[in-house]
Amino acid sequence: MNIMKRFALFLAPLALFMACESPEDEDDVGDDTSGQGTTTSSSTTTGDTSGSTTAGDPGIAQCDVWTPGDCMEGYKCMPYDEVPVTDMWDANGCFPLAAEVGQPGDDCTVFDSAVDGLDDCAAGSMCMPSDFQDLSKGGTCVAFCTGSAEAPGCADPSQTCIIANDGVLNLCLSMCDPVLQDCAPGEGCYLNPTDNKFFCFQQDEAAASVPSNFADPCGTLNFCDPGLQCDEATKVPGCETEEYCCTEFCDLTESNADEQCSGFEGGQRCLPHFGDGNAPTGFDHIGLCAIPE
Repeated sequence: MNIMKRFALFLAPLALFMACESPEDEDDVGDDTSGQGTTTSSSTTTGDTSGSTTAGDPGIAQCDVWTPGDCMEGYKCMPYDEVPVTDMWDANGCFPLAAEVGQPGDDCTVFDSAVDGLDDCAAGSMCMPSDFQDLSKGGTCVAFCTGSAEAPGCADPSQTCIIANDGVLNLCLSMCDPVLQDCAPGEGCYLNPTDNKFFCFQQDEAAASVPSNFADPCGTLNFCDPGLQCDEATKVPGCETEEYCCTEFCDLTESNADEQCSGFEGGQRCLPHFGDGNAPTGFDHIGLCAIPE
C-alpha cells in the first residue's frame, strides 16, 4: 500500500492515510496499516512549551495521544508537521488550548495551517477542516480514539477508529455503507484497514487533477471516486498499471449483483468484500467487483 503521500492517505490535506491493500488481507486487522510515513518516537516528555509553537520548533514537547494528561495544564496533545518539508502530520506534540474550545461535533477553526497543531477544539480532539485548501471555511471537531493502539475504540458506537500516519493520527470518524455511499456531500465511504469497517472522508486531493473512476490508477484508500475502492490491478479489466486501480462496490444481496460491475464483460464478478464469516457486523452484504482468482 503506497499510502499517504502528503496528507493523502494520511488524512491530511488530504488523501487518506494508507495506501491501497487488498480487502482480503484480514490478517492485519487491528494493526497500524499506514506504515509508509515517517516513524516518529512517541516521547512522553512535557518540557517547556511556553515558546513558539511553529511546526518544526524544537521547543514543542512530544507526547502520546493515547495517554490523557500527557501535556502540562493548558496544553493538549496534537498531531502536527514536525518536518515542514513533508507537509503532513508526522509527530504528536503539546500545543496551547484555545481560551474557548469546542467539543467533538462542534464547528471549529484551524489556526495558521492544517498541520501546525493549533485549533480551538478541546483536549482529546482536533479540528478537521471542511476544505484543506481554504481554511477560512472552518471545520468540525473530531474526537481522538479511546483505549490504546493495540485495542482502539470510539466512545460513539456509530464511529470507527482510524489509525494512520504510522500511528500519529487516531481519529473517530462516522461509519458508512460503501454500497449506499451515505456520507455528506463531498465525502466518500472508504475502507478502514484498522477494523475492516468503512468511514466517511474527503477524497484524496490528488484525485482532483487526474481520472479516478473505474479502472483508473490509484494509490491511496481514498483516491477513487465515491462508490469505488482502490484494488489490485489484476482484478480490474482495463487497468493500465501493474499496481492498483479503482473498482466498484456492489450489493451481494441483489439478484443481478454481477451485472452491477462495469468490468462484467471483462470477467469481473461481485465477490464478497470479506472472506466467509469475516465481515464485520452489518457489512456482510458488501461486495467488490473483481476478476476471480
